[in-house]
Amino acid sequence: MCKGINDTSQPPLSSSPTGPKREDKIRETMNRYRCNNAFVDITLGSSIKAHKSFLASLSHYFEMLFINPINKDKNVFHFPNIEDATLKVIIEYLYTGEINVDKNNAELVLMASREMGIQELVEYSQMIAYRQLERIKRNSREKLKTKSFKKLFLFGGLTWHRTSDYHIAETEVYDLDEASLKDTIDLGGKNVEKLNRYGHGCVLIGDKVFAVGGQFNNLILNDCEVLDLSDEKKGWMGVDGYFKLNSKRIELAQVNDRVLVIGAGSEEVTNTLARRLVYDIDFEKVKLSPMKALPITLYCPSSTVVGNSVYLIGDCIDNNDGQRWIKRKNGLEEGCPLYHFDFRTNNWISLKSANERKFESCFVSINEDLYAIGGGSPHSCEVYDIRNNQWRPIAASISASYYSKAINLEGSIHKFGHGFFNEMYSPITNEWIRTEKISVPRYGFGVIAI
Repeated sequence: MCKGINDTSQPPLSSSPTGPKREDKIRETMNRYRCNNAFVDITLGSSIKAHKSFLASLSHYFEMLFINPINKDKNVFHFPNIEDATLKVIIEYLYTGEINVDKNNAELVLMASREMGIQELVEYSQMIAYRQLERIKRNSREKLKTKSFKKLFLFGGLTWHRTSDYHIAETEVYDLDEASLKDTIDLGGKNVEKLNRYGHGCVLIGDKVFAVGGQFNNLILNDCEVLDLSDEKKGWMGVDGYFKLNSKRIELAQVNDRVLVIGAGSEEVTNTLARRLVYDIDFEKVKLSPMKALPITLYCPSSTVVGNSVYLIGDCIDNNDGQRWIKRKNGLEEGCPLYHFDFRTNNWISLKSANERKFESCFVSINEDLYAIGGGSPHSCEVYDIRNNQWRPIAASISASYYSKAINLEGSIHKFGHGFFNEMYSPITNEWIRTEKISVPRYGFGVIAI
């Protein structure tokens, strides 16, 4: 309950006792100020007024958010993945100690309070939401379905079998339409031609999928193929011209209709610094335009996109003293580098490093959270909060995750590749669950959802 700023029914703060009662008195006074817009200096969400120093004193999350240099002059903070109603529950709890959680908002408050590290709200919301969470987990084990996407494709990559050598995997297609009565999975690429390459990059532009670079039978591929999804029966078609990529593994990052190609060595095959080169790729003209190079050399980096920004993570292999770096380096005292690139400035900016090795990892975004899954530490998973430039650990994946692929489908992360099962991670439950069985394990492939 809010009281007027001039309310004199309570004694002044100086006459309050010490200990918990004094803390309650401080909260009561600060809440009275908040309710009357007195001394407030920030706005959270669209209209929630608060005091920066007070929130920072109660929450490590808010402390790190406010001291982040990029937020130095900000007084308005938006949280795209947290609704105002949910944010209001959290702020009122911090100011009053009251918990306004019921079955209708428990899941949303649980996700937000876990992200902000407010443990009492996490525990209370989890208790209220227990039955709903169990229902979510049971449904997740049934079928891979979404409302926003129709199909999901796994293109190319290597697979293996105990009785045979490595070979190119068939195209695999999932039917994601909830209303469909068809089997959710079409094994063996019955409708879509196999893509004969691995370590390539895949992007969707309009109705066309472009596959760039990679290798086949130990031959580096400098060309590009295109598949028109409006007429899948035509199969993969070669694009006239060559990119001179000279890289066994290509990373593509797509921002709208622009695509960055990362790790393309151009003609400098033997120059390790060529791995730092970055290009803007033009599929119509089959042309690479140089962009700002990476400041360090990253081994098998992975990218994800938020808005107009590309985020790139991978292990630094500079200053490796000529030793076999992968085998030699068991830990990362300095962390795993994370970089941010903005097309508008054509510049790379170093951000806070991850704690675990992340070469060959899966990297996927949900709103302004970046999830780094597996890699050099194959079961470890971390999430990076763009707003406060901080990493935090999340639940480990069930199977190892290197050279796998992950995709965000309606707020849940689906991981494919290394094993025989798709795994799904729910930020609500902070738990990995096995879902669909895939036809074959694979690595170095492309994943596209339409």
